[in-house]
Amino acid sequence: MENLAAESLKQLPEVEVFFPQTKITKKSLSKNREIQKALFPNYIFTSFDPIRSMRAVNYCQGVAYIVRHGIDPVEVQPAIIDGLKSITLNDIVHMPKGKPTIGQSVNVLHNLFDGDQATVAKLIPEKKRVQVLLEILGSSCHIEINEELVDAGSVHPLHLISKTI
Repeated sequence: MENLAAESLKQLPEVEVFFPQTKITKKSLSKNREIQKALFPNYIFTSFDPIRSMRAVNYCQGVAYIVRHGIDPVEVQPAIIDGLKSITLNDIVHMPKGKPTIGQSVNVLHNLFDGDQATVAKLIPEKKRVQVLLEILGSSCHIEINEELVDAGSVHPLHLISKTI
């Protein structure tokens, strides 16, 4: 409903809408897919005059409610919005791929072990490889694979701006 609400709110005069979203690349050996989703699920940032536009915003299609403190809408600090806008392009935030760390649980994207969970045992940066500990047929085995075949997750973009706010 966030997309519907954002588009509906953009139609209102004197209402500024900021709906930050992320594009995450889901990797698998067969193909990569880009998934677009809200950076803050169920929340859209708007700027409007509450005296003139509160009713229109509150009853806009897709809007469940306006976050309030008492009867007043909650104001997000402009520095936070500016920081978010600084890491977006057309309201899209790229989610940088995380680097594996020793002891981290990761998903393996290698043919035979595609989708299996493993624990990073050793980093081999000179070869761009990692050694992971996998459980195979009830016993633990160390295997060395290309670091591109390990999904260590994404770095949340707010970590990139938290130092500036």
